[in-house]
Amino acid sequence: MGSARILLVRHPQTEANVTQRFVGSGESPYTELGQRQAEELIVSLGRWRADRVYTSPLRRAFDVASHVAGCGVPLLVREELREVDFGKAEGMTYAEMTALNLSADHLWLDPRPGSIAVGESWDRFVERVAVAGEDILGQGGRTVVVAHGGVIRALVHLWMGIPRQSAVRFTIANATGVLLTVDDGWVALHKFGADLRDID
Repeated sequence: MGSARILLVRHPQTEANVTQRFVGSGESPYTELGQRQAEELIVSLGRWRADRVYTSPLRRAFDVASHVAGCGVPLLVREELREVDFGKAEGMTYAEMTALNLSADHLWLDPRPGSIAVGESWDRFVERVAVAGEDILGQGGRTVVVAHGGVIRALVHLWMGIPRQSAVRFTIANATGVLLTVDDGWVALHKFGADLRDID
């Protein structure tokens, strides 16, 4: 395997991001800021000249990815790149979830004793993401992946051997990216939280 570059991009800001609701497998529209971020991402990622674009099927990621791939770049929609499914807690805030005695096993959401566990566990989520991750890692040239904060954490966790306890400690802002270089299967972190208007 030769040298490659992978750019992991978090979708633009959504209403659920602002209201701090668990919208993983569901949909949430862009805010006004998110719409501006989407427009800037399309331009910035177009300039990066990717050889292919992978995306989650959820609209907050797909809408950007489909525009970037609109100039003849292959668009690969992968179900495995969906955000974590919070089950019955979808659409709730943390306070609403705990008031119903629900909990989740996902990074910072450790199950509470006596609570009802809902949604995908972190381990099951990572197993799902790993299926698409193996395909992405096998590509040469330049690859863009437009997805979600949890998906990006899972891919960095898988590819760089970062433990679960550490994966929760980095923040991936909306419309920013993580640039990785791959040489003969060796993954290195090139830029984290990159402003994609300046990505090279």
